[in-house]
Amino acid sequence: MHIRWLVLMCVAAAACGGDTVTGDNSNNTPTATTSVTMSSKLFQPAAILVSKGATVTWTNQDNFPHNVTFSNASIVSIANFSTGSKTAVMPTIAGTYSYQCTIHPGMNGTVTVQ
Repeated sequence: MHIRWLVLMCVAAAACGGDTVTGDNSNNTPTATTSVTMSSKLFQPAAILVSKGATVTWTNQDNFPHNVTFSNASIVSIANFSTGSKTAVMPTIAGTYSYQCTIHPGMNGTVTVQ
């Protein structure tokens, strides 16, 4: 009986563990998170999955400026910043929204809203 209770508690704890899922994101499969790191001229993870209307935080860990420029004008882009974190609110309409750092070619990412 105690083992069954322990297993149930472990499963419940895992299910309630927050909105960040870790794992290999090399195939650009969206990772459920609301945080993106800007490091070594990359968005990490490059593809994220969020709920409708979520606030996403980008943190610049490089010693030079980056920006977050969305291809969809309905999302307010983030101007150049060199340190700290900035946020943007995602749409309430499901879809995949691409963005880039216009300073660094090839620094691209996507936000999938569900």
